[in-house]
Amino acid sequence: ESKADLRAVREELEEKLAALEEEHQNAKTSMQTMSTSITGFVAKLQAKEAEQEQMTRSLKSMRTRNETLQREHQATRERLGLALEDADASLEQRARPRSTTPSQ
Repeated sequence: ESKADLRAVREELEEKLAALEEEHQNAKTSMQTMSTSITGFVAKLQAKEAEQEQMTRSLKSMRTRNETLQREHQATRERLGLALEDADASLEQRARPRSTTPSQ
């Protein structure tokens, strides 16, 4: 083959190599973009998970507080009921006529 044929083959191979290098660079850029996007998504997901965990802890705390308040409310109602019973008994005792003469 002549030098001109070899030169033509070399130029063709160099063009193909340049095209492959450009394609490789584009793929590399695309992968970096995708990686950045995935990293952002993962960060958002982790933030949502942390927020959900905080909400769960807050909800548990509220439930505990609610249970405590319900127990306190029930105890107050019971004490109020006993106080009312005592007051009723006292009123009944005061309302009874006191006899001055012994019964026969």
